[in-house]
Amino acid sequence: MEASVTCRRCGLSARAVTSRRRGGTAAWRPRPAQSALHRPAGRCRRSSADGRCGTAGLSGRGWRFCFARRVSFPAAPTARVRLFGAPGCPARRGGRAASGRAMRRGTAMTVRWGVIGSGGIARRRTIPEGLAQAAGGRLVAILDVNQQVNRDIAAEFGAAACESQEELLARKDVDAVYIATPAHLHERQALAAAAAGKHVLCEKPLGLSVAQGEAVVAACRRAGVTLAVDFMMRFHAYHRAARQMIQEGALGRMVLGRAQLSCWYPPIPSAWRQDPATGGGGSLIDMGGHCIDLLETFLGRTRRVTCLAGSLVHAYKSEDAAVVLLEFQGGAFGMVDACFNIPDQASRNRLELYGSGGSILAEGTIGQGEGGEMILRLQDAAAYQARQARDLSGGTRINVPTVNLFKAQVEDVNAAIAAGRPPLCDGQAGLWSQRVLAACYESARTGRTVALQTAP
Repeated sequence: MEASVTCRRCGLSARAVTSRRRGGTAAWRPRPAQSALHRPAGRCRRSSADGRCGTAGLSGRGWRFCFARRVSFPAAPTARVRLFGAPGCPARRGGRAASGRAMRRGTAMTVRWGVIGSGGIARRRTIPEGLAQAAGGRLVAILDVNQQVNRDIAAEFGAAACESQEELLARKDVDAVYIATPAHLHERQALAAAAAGKHVLCEKPLGLSVAQGEAVVAACRRAGVTLAVDFMMRFHAYHRAARQMIQEGALGRMVLGRAQLSCWYPPIPSAWRQDPATGGGGSLIDMGGHCIDLLETFLGRTRRVTCLAGSLVHAYKSEDAAVVLLEFQGGAFGMVDACFNIPDQASRNRLELYGSGGSILAEGTIGQGEGGEMILRLQDAAAYQARQARDLSGGTRINVPTVNLFKAQVEDVNAAIAAGRPPLCDGQAGLWSQRVLAACYESARTGRTVALQTAP
């Protein structure tokens, strides 16, 4: 007799799920929250680090493709695999199947996007360059508090203009939402999206505190939806090339990294980044967060930080200047300077990476654009030179095809949703960034070096 497979999330057997897909009325009952990993009972022999089932690999009638958000069927003789949330699996959203999840393994999937907050970087970059251009996705609906702007942008990109968050999240043709509102709204909007069964791409930070970030990560995990955070600078072609060279040992033992991102940001009425109550902070959380995240992709996670932050020029509540010293878990040191008080013409957004065998120096790669230049300098000999003679004209210019940062990130999220894998910049990356930034603000407030726990 063929073994029964039970979904611990919805309580249905594989046969019952199939029956529902064919119009049946098999009863279901929700299971306790601790059973929400959605796996066949008692049969999985391997688990990944985050607790989700891995492929069991059993012979005969073994279970197949037992991953989070999937229903697995007996592997004999014609095993069938359905995504969790397909018609017939009612565990999602109080008995309704999640939108956009009915697909067979291996088929192409188009992620249908809704936008919450269409001003600022969303209007300038993410919508026109990312959501409207990225492969594997389609822009469906837009919501903004300014209804006229909302209608104009929706018309420009052929999307529906929603009048409320509830309307957008209730749409069955929206699979994922991009949240680009002021930071103090991120937590509640991400929680609402997760409760509605929508995948989430959120501008950083996930909330105004580590606790809010933890709440968002936990909610998305419970709901079985993908959570991504917008650290688009990771996708810069030069940064990817630098990361590969470091991983291959081209620079020897890594010693030091420096990232600089500054601009002129004068007081503006109602600017949410200039008030910690709405932005969580100023130049440190806004631009320093990108710099720290970028250095960590090259040098590993942060072990401890020492930070100076304050308002030196502008008279708003958030800091307009911050300098951070970092020690990474691999032993290398780092420096970040992020300022809102340096004129744009005087700012040089630089990235410097130094190792025992050479350096990578980049200018203009930290920011929203895909341009800039990068120079690789390698030491020919390790002999000591007392004169410390330096030939600054040498080096190799790195030439790689450029990519649009916003398009690349959205395509990664689309692919992650379709494949059921974590995106490159997932919720844990966003949460870790908040932990590091919280340590920076604590250091600036107390004047002490602050250590971070190694676990996220």
